[in-house]
Amino acid sequence: MLAAAHVLVAGEVDELLATHWRLTGPPCDPARMPSAHEVIDVRHAGRQSTMVVRTPRPIADPAWAVEAVGLEDIVLAYTGARAGAPPAGARGLELLER
Repeated sequence: MLAAAHVLVAGEVDELLATHWRLTGPPCDPARMPSAHEVIDVRHAGRQSTMVVRTPRPIADPAWAVEAVGLEDIVLAYTGARAGAPPAGARGLELLER
């Protein structure tokens, strides 16, 4: 996917769909996410944060509702159509083994 002559994300559609997830849970600073989770998009609303993250495996943390996203959601997240792209990195959630 290109935007303003820059590659935002590249890969096979199946691989992109398999590695992007929507997390919904308590307010969270995206900088506190594990380094394996690339935070693509984040929104905060009251007592809830919703993030689109790229990670090789789903997240196993009871504080977060985790769901797969569609291609349209991925495009909107990378283009910033919903919110700004926060910095990635830090600690906190575990990954599920596939």
